[in-house]
Amino acid sequence: MLIFPVASEETQWELTEAQIAQWQEIYPQLDVLQECRHAWAWIDANPRKRKKANGMKKFLVGWLNRAKPMRKVDTFTVKPDQYGHFPPCQNMQDCTRRVLAEARAEREKV
Repeated sequence: MLIFPVASEETQWELTEAQIAQWQEIYPQLDVLQECRHAWAWIDANPRKRKKANGMKKFLVGWLNRAKPMRKVDTFTVKPDQYGHFPPCQNMQDCTRRVLAEARAEREKV
């Protein structure tokens, strides 16, 4: 799946589909493949901090443990305030000014 550069005699370490599948079961709240891509990018950008091939699993598990879980984006609706203003007024003074301005605008239309 991914080939990681390493800091040992071996020049690379391969992350397999089987390993990703195993970690995905352990971390169902994460997109494991995407997190491993993030880790790959970090290793690629920091060559002095590359790990040895025998330490890559430990490094990636640590990365997954620190990763933030995927969150479903809850869509919410902003409701109008008690006078039907949208967006809602921040405080009663603003709302009063708005009501008066709307009343003036209505009178000017007539």
